[in-house]
Formats: sequence, C-alpha cells, structure tokens
Amino acid sequence: MMRFSPVLRFWVCFVLGCLLSLSLPAFGSQVGVASPPLNSPTLAQSQEPGVLLRQGRAAYEAGEMTEAVRQLQAAARAYGERGEGLNQAIALNYLSLSQQQQGEWQGARAAIEDSLGLIGVADAQAGTDRQRVFAAALTTRGQLQLSLAEAEAAFESWQQAERVYQRLGDAEGTVGSQLNQALALEALGFYRRACDRLLGGLTGDRLTCDGLAADDPQLREGRRRELLAAIDGQADSPLKAMALRSLGNQLRVLGQLELSKSTLQQGLAVAERIESRQDIALSLLNLGNTYQALSQQAANYNRPSDAEPLANVAVGYYEQAARRSSDPSVMVQSQLNLIQMWVESERESEAVALFPEVRDRLSELPLGKIAIQGRIQLACSLLGCDRLAAQTDEQRLTVEATPLLELLETAVGQAEDLGDLRLKAAAIGRLGTFYEASGDWDRAQEFTEEAIALSGDKPDLVYQWQWQLGRILQGRHEQTAVQEADAGAIVAYEKAYSVLNDLRGDLASLDSNVQFNFRDRVEPVYRQFIDLLLRGDNPSQDNLEQARQAAEDLQLAELDNFFQDACAEPRVVNIETLDPRNETAIIYSIMLKDRLEIIAKLPNISGLKHHSSPVTSSEIDDRTEELSKIIQLPRTMPKDVEPKTHKIYQWIIEPLENELDIHSSRDDSLIKNLVFILDGSLRNIPASLIFGEDKYLVERYAIAITPGLQLLESQTTNLTINNAQALLTGITQSPSFENEQMGNLPNVRSELQALGQIIRRSQEVSEDRFVRNNIQNRVQSTPFNIIHIATHGKFSSDPDETFILDYLGRITVRDLDKLLDQNPVVQPGAIELLTLSACQTASGDKRAALGIAGFAIRAGARSTLASLWNVKDDSTAEFMERFYEKLLDENLTKAEALREVQIDFINKETDNPFHFRPYFWAPFTLIGHWL
Repeated sequence: MMRFSPVLRFWVCFVLGCLLSLSLPAFGSQVGVASPPLNSPTLAQSQEPGVLLRQGRAAYEAGEMTEAVRQLQAAARAYGERGEGLNQAIALNYLSLSQQQQGEWQGARAAIEDSLGLIGVADAQAGTDRQRVFAAALTTRGQLQLSLAEAEAAFESWQQAERVYQRLGDAEGTVGSQLNQALALEALGFYRRACDRLLGGLTGDRLTCDGLAADDPQLREGRRRELLAAIDGQADSPLKAMALRSLGNQLRVLGQLELSKSTLQQGLAVAERIESRQDIALSLLNLGNTYQALSQQAANYNRPSDAEPLANVAVGYYEQAARRSSDPSVMVQSQLNLIQMWVESERESEAVALFPEVRDRLSELPLGKIAIQGRIQLACSLLGCDRLAAQTDEQRLTVEATPLLELLETAVGQAEDLGDLRLKAAAIGRLGTFYEASGDWDRAQEFTEEAIALSGDKPDLVYQWQWQLGRILQGRHEQTAVQEADAGAIVAYEKAYSVLNDLRGDLASLDSNVQFNFRDRVEPVYRQFIDLLLRGDNPSQDNLEQARQAAEDLQLAELDNFFQDACAEPRVVNIETLDPRNETAIIYSIMLKDRLEIIAKLPNISGLKHHSSPVTSSEIDDRTEELSKIIQLPRTMPKDVEPKTHKIYQWIIEPLENELDIHSSRDDSLIKNLVFILDGSLRNIPASLIFGEDKYLVERYAIAITPGLQLLESQTTNLTINNAQALLTGITQSPSFENEQMGNLPNVRSELQALGQIIRRSQEVSEDRFVRNNIQNRVQSTPFNIIHIATHGKFSSDPDETFILDYLGRITVRDLDKLLDQNPVVQPGAIELLTLSACQTASGDKRAALGIAGFAIRAGARSTLASLWNVKDDSTAEFMERFYEKLLDENLTKAEALREVQIDFINKETDNPFHFRPYFWAPFTLIGHWL
C-alpha cells in the first residue's frame, strides 16, 4: 500500500490547516479557517513528483502563487502518469488552494472537482488514508464555495467532512469542520446558529451563545467560567487560536462586546505563545473591530468620554495589525478600518493621506470578496456614506471624485466576474451613493433602483437602498425649490421603514455596524419618513396616522436598540379602547432637525390633530439641558422654572388649547388626562412641570408618560388598594450603597412602615433581606398587585448603567424581568403598579429617560411610578405615603392620585413648607397606563 512521506504529511497539515483564506459577509471580520491535518501513514511515492510538490510548497509559502501553480500542475501530471491517483488528488487539492489565492476561481474549481473525482466516495468501507484525503478535499471545496457566495453548498461540504472525521475519531478534524460550518452560517445570516456551532466545537455542545448572555447573572457567569475552563483545557495550537478568534467575532455580531473582547484577547495570547505571526495579526485586526463597536456603543449611550479612548484603542490595534501582518489582505483590511475611523473622528487629512497606498494595495489583491469589499469600503469611507443625509454637499467628497468612481466601477466589474450578486448589489448601490453625493440625481436613481432589484430578499440591503432612493427622489424634487414631499420618495421611505420593522425580532440580521450605530443608520429612516409625511400646511389624515405609527415604531426601535433585542411585543391598539371613560388626550412629540411636530388624538373628535413648531432639535436639547440642571436643585424656586417650561408649553400645548379645553375647569371639561409619547431630550423634563399662562399642566390634568400605546394593555378598572397585595422593599444603608458611593436613606424605614399601615395585605422585605433571591421567591409565591422598591437606582441610556441596588449590589434592567417574573399559576395577570421611589437619571445623558422606559417594559408592570432625580428621602417618604393614601379612594386612577399629591405639594399642604419647590414634587412620573 502507498504511504505519505513525512514531508507530505507536513504539507497537508500546513497548507490545509493554516493558510485557507476567508470570505465573510462583513468586511474586516477575517478569521483563519482551520482545516485539520491528514495524520495518515506515509505513502510510497516517486522522487520526481515529490520534488515538484516541495517546490510548489516553497513557492506558496513565499507568496509566489504563479510559480506554485506551475509546480503543482506538474506534480499532478506526474502523479497521474504514474497512476498514483491518491497522491494526484492531494496535488490537485494544493493546486486549488493556490489558484484560490490568485482569484483563479474557474481553475480552482476544476482542480478540486478533479481531486474529488480521483478519490471517489470514501465511505466507511474505504481505507483510512482515502477517507482522510476525501475529508481534506471536501474542506477545500467548501472554502471555494464560500468564496464564490455558495454558502449553502459550503455548509454541506463541511458537514460531510465533519461526518468523515467523526467516523475516523479525529477530534481536531471534527472541530475544524465545525469552525468552517460556522463561517457558512454567518455568511447565510444565521449568526446565533453560527455562534452555537462554534461553542459546540469548543464545549461538546454543552453551551449556547444565548446562554452566555443569560439574564440571571449567576447563571451567566457560571456558563462563562465553563467556557473558559473548556478553552483552557485545550493545548495551544493554530486551531485553538482560530476558534477563539471566530467565536470572538460571532459574539461581537450578537452584541456581547465585553465577552467578545476577552475571547479575542485569549486568542491573541494563544497566537503569541505559538508565535504565529499571521494569527497574531488576525487577532489584532479583530480586536480593533470589537473596540470600534465598543466605541460606537459608548457614543450611542451618550458616553463621549468613553467613546474616544475606545476608538483610540481600536486605532492602535489596526496599526499593529498592519505592521505585523505578512498577508497583504490583512494589512489592507487594517488600513481600511483605520481610514474609516479617521473619517468618523474628523481626522480626514490622515485618511486622505493613506488613500493612495490602500488603493494600490487593493489593486494588487487577487479577484475575490476581500478586494471587492475593500474597494467599496474605501470609497464609502471617503464619501461619508453613513453620514451622507446629514452632511452638506461640500462635506461629502473629501478626495477627488474620479478615483472613488473608479474604485466603485471596478468593484462592480469584479463582482460580476465573481458571480456574487450580493456584492454586485452593494457596489452598484454605492455607485448610486456616489452620484447622490455629487447631485447627479438621474444616475443616482438609476443605480439605486438597479441595486434594489439585485438585492432580492436581503433585508439589510433592501432597507438601505430604498432609504437611499427616497433621499434621491426628494433631493431632486427640492431642486425646484419645492419643499413638499415627493410621492415617490414617500413610497421608498415606507418600504425602508417596513423592512426595519420586520427586522426588529432579529437584530442580528443587520451587521454589527448597524446595531451599534443606530443613530446614524436606523433612526434617521424613521425621522426622515415622518418629516416627509408631515410636509406642507395640511397633511392628510392618512399621512398623520402613518406618522403617528412611525413615531410609535421609532420609540420601540429605540428600546430594542437599548436592550439589543426585541424587548416587547407590540399590540394592535385601538386608541379609543385604552380609556373606557373617554377622558384622555394622547399627545405625540416628534423632534425633527428643523421643527417640532405634534400629533394629538382627542376624545370624541374623529381623526388626528396636528401642528408644527419652528424650533430646531438642537434648540430643544439646549433648553432641556439647561432646565434639567435647574430643576434638580432643592433651592430652585417656581419663578425660576415657570418661564423656561412655558416655552415648552408654547411648543406643545398652546396650539391645542381650544381642543384640550384648557381654560375650562377640570370638573366642567371632558378631557381630564394627558398622556404623552415624548421624544428625545423632552423625555428628561417632567410633563407635569410644563407651565401655562397661570398654572402648571398638572394642576389641570392628570398626566402619564408612555413609550408607546402599542405597549399598553387595555384596562377597564382602577387599581384598588383595599384588596391589593403589596410587596414593600427597601434599604436604609448597605454595602452596595458604599460601593456605588451613594448616601444612606434613613427615612426608608418610616416610609415602609407607613405604607404597611395603608396597604393591609402587604409583606415587607428590607435591609439585608432585600436581595435578589428573596425577592424572586416572594414574587413567585404570592400574587402581588403592587411592588414598592425604596432603594437607590439610576436610569441611563446605557442598559449596563441602568440599575437598582439590593443589599449586596446592582440589579440591572436586563435582570429585572427575571426578578419580577411572577408564577402564572399564582398571578395570571401583570403587576398593576411598580414604584421606584429613590432613583435618578444619569447626569448629562440626553436619552437617560430610555432607562425609565426600559425598567417599565422589562418589569412587565402596567404602570410604573419613578423619580427622574433623587429627592431627599424625608420628602420622598411623605410623598409616597400621601400617594398610597389617595389610592384608597376607589374613584381615583393612579394618574389622578399622583396629580393630587403634586397639587398638595404645590399648594404647601405638606409637613414641610419648602416642599412646594419643583425639586420636591416634579420628578415623580407615571409611566405606562394611567388608570
């Protein structure tokens, strides 16, 4: 029987195990592909073909692919002439790999198919050597198929290879095949399945990626420790480095950024220990990608002081990867990402200076996805594609236009040659972007419509090109100095908006750049769509209803982005059925770049009311920021606040005064409640504090806030304290307060005692008994209608910084649904009222109120009463006691009870005469249902 020589055995391991190139859908996420070695006995072979094979290997290692192909073709012919079919199959396998490196896809396909033809179907009856060579050839064919956008076929090839390796008892080959399958799943958009496939290979199917992000922190940490133990238990090898790198990339796509970072750092450590220059460079590149995502996330969460340092770390990793890589493709990817980050951080001169070098490097790469995606990314970075809608014409082109056009035209041609429709759609779509930037509307429309046709059912492309088409049609329309909306533009925007809504259940269908750059890539679609719908003096009722629904969906999209998952299931809502008393006006505010739009639904009036205030979003942000600082000071007097909030009254309420019957007494008016769906920084100002001509809004109406009517359940009755069961919890002092540098709450003790007297059927869990497990056990065993929590907490636009404190530490908003998850047998309905009496919003965070909405949604309570800032706890104790006393009146709704307490404070009918100041009564806000 023929045997492999030792040198051939090494070749198979090295070429098939270490140098397979990658093709992934998201450019810049390259990870090595491990194809396992062929550990078969040596086969006897003639000297001449062996020499040719060794020379082919040397040329391959030196990057001299033309010479490698020449030698390997000669080796394959020589083996064929000698009738050594198995060795000829091995030479053809190497030949296919070399031709793939050249971008010679037709020759590479012919070589690997010939190799497989020589091997035949190596089933269980075939010899061990033949089965191993068969598995290796399947691995190479899978790589070729993935490179040619045949991801399903690649997945099948690698599944077949895995079965062979399992039959042979080859653990390394099995794991390598699973890694490859994960790449195919990622290319198909199945990111969670890809991640689970990787974890299956590393842990024997004991863990899933969702399990690593479990809501229960103890369970989450336990599973992560199990993963680390499984990884540490494996010997260092290129395969281990590749597995860690690939897993780190999948975790980034799924939004688990900290775990992605630590996993990639482990992969880098392995690469350094085995002294693999290529694995080191790839690990550095992917660490740069994760730090870039962390920077984008910090910016999204209004943490600019964190975003910039994280971006600098990403830049450092990219620079290291470019320096340390011997692979031109890794070098160019690193430089492309550097250019993108420099443009985003307004270091455009550095980006422009590097442009010629990167363009030349791209021209030297063989035909393939990396070269095509690189051209698109380079052109797009310097065009400012992501910020195009917000930029002026002069800002759009940062280099001469001709080289960018040439890059995109070349990308289109190469995508056609490769036969990759997705890449072709992306390249043609960016040609449309190029002409949009230069104001050539006809060409822009032509290329964008072609991109839409090519995108088929790929939602991440469809929404992008429909959005672009809408901008183009409206841009051309406005050239005639007509500011009304173009009908075609509205249709295009509606299609983009619909795709985004359909995607909300699977955020991972969008690449991580879209997820972590929500404000540039998702939010503008909603706002620009609403802008067009509400153009003109008298928008139609159809347009008003569409705009109202889009405003609701934007609120939901923001919450999804906050949690990085679909946080709540929207309901089809009939506004009239939410309040059977028909006493409620619903008011939407929508902040656009140049104006504030208001849409209102009033009881007993058909249709929607609309008005527009000519105030820019930046003006609103400035005023709310100034006001937020003033109202959180205990010494601030009403006269200091009233003129400032009167401006908000003029924007939102004044044009609706007649419809709201505002000048009538409350008893004589039909409208008794106002429910606001507020937008942007307006959410950080209590609506009750808005001041009219002579009184606060709360003196006329009961007020509630909701992130959207579609998140509310219909309710027909008031909460009745007399037969309610309540869980009363709180802390006066604790280790967690000390750790967070938050002061004691000495009046919590008296607050809970007073509430226990008011609510007869109540249980108290306080001080060192107020810990996660105790709360969970109580909630599971008792049907509580009310849960009152008197402890420190913080609301932020960052879910990791949105929390309450139990005795030992943080309970984050992500954990809240598990904490308050009721046993459906014990309590089939939702919690009626959740009260958070000692919380505050993060200072300087324009979107901090997202955290309050997040708490309300995650808790699953019908209504949540929370404070926007931390009030002195003696005042809070009195406020809460009065609130629950008011609820003893079965005729009062929760919103009405809150209103009456706030009026008591305004009118100085409290224990402390200074409590009429807004600091003491204004922060308490009802979120959710008002009944």
